[in-house]
Amino acid sequence: MAGLFLFMRRCAAVAFLLLCCCLFASCGGTLPYAVQTLPDKSDVYVNVYVCGAVEREGYYTVEAGTGYVELLASVGILPQSVLPLYYTGAVDPSVTELCIDYYDGQAARSCIDANGYIVRNRIHVDGIADEAIAMLADYIERSGTIRNKAMLRDILGEYDELFHYKFFVSRQDYAAD
Repeated sequence: MAGLFLFMRRCAAVAFLLLCCCLFASCGGTLPYAVQTLPDKSDVYVNVYVCGAVEREGYYTVEAGTGYVELLASVGILPQSVLPLYYTGAVDPSVTELCIDYYDGQAARSCIDANGYIVRNRIHVDGIADEAIAMLADYIERSGTIRNKAMLRDILGEYDELFHYKFFVSRQDYAAD
């Protein structure tokens, strides 16, 4: 009886090995944990929306692996721009949006969404004239969404040079000039 049991265990082991071989052969010889060769990144492009304290907000298409330095140079960095800590690295294909903060002489600050809650509700923000926020809120109430940096600068009028870099147009609201 013990001999029969041992024989059956060996048959089961052989059958299992044959099944594994068949499965391995049918999946092209690669297992999920096998080393995979990635495609050359030179033909992978990334569409990144850049906004905030930059001269030209908008969508930029760059090759994956392009440095943030090159991307930021094309959007127009301002003297007030605060570069992200990783700006010396390469643009990752998973990056879809990059919002650049600004420096107000004392600290780094996040830009305000020109169509967002703060503007629509006329909430005071340190370092930004209440009149500038009111101008944006009035425009939104009268005419609808602010679509890009050029429109934002036109609305701000005399406040443009002082405050345009402190606001951004979100990716959802953006439309090219």
